[in-house]
Amino acid sequence: PLPTRIMISISEIFHNYWWFILAIIFISVFLWQRLYRKPQGKAFLDRFKLKLAILGPIILKTEISRLTRTLSLLLSSGMPITPSLEISTSVVENWVLKSELQRFKEEISAGGSLSSSFKSSGIFPELVTNIVAIGEETGSLEKSLIRIANEYEREVDRALKTLTRLIEPIIILAMGL
Repeated sequence: PLPTRIMISISEIFHNYWWFILAIIFISVFLWQRLYRKPQGKAFLDRFKLKLAILGPIILKTEISRLTRTLSLLLSSGMPITPSLEISTSVVENWVLKSELQRFKEEISAGGSLSSSFKSSGIFPELVTNIVAIGEETGSLEKSLIRIANEYEREVDRALKTLTRLIEPIIILAMGL
């Protein structure tokens, strides 16, 4: 049968070319690490991560959740927006988002609003932009930011549980093969 022939072919490839496959893995890991150490490489890889089909939205929502929670805590403790944004930037791991937050800090220092910075970014979802705008208008930015953080944490949790449920049968099948 066809599945058996495919499995035998794959087995022969691994048996005959194991050294080549192992070399490709080592070279790939080496190049990945080397690329990630350079600022341009890190920016490229972080931009690539955000564009991934399934993991990109999860990464973005995790970063936004972390950012908004930290920013909310700092603002609710009475810290001004610019230093709060600077401290919150250190919590974000993605280089693309960090560079956007640095731009936000400059725009806000020049008299702009946080919601207009979010809107001009193009990275942040419209939901985040709208909730931040409403929070600024009503004077409850801290509550709006914590609301975003809670909602995105729930969404990431749901997405990871669904992803785990989908990957589980694939892993069992791969182990069986």
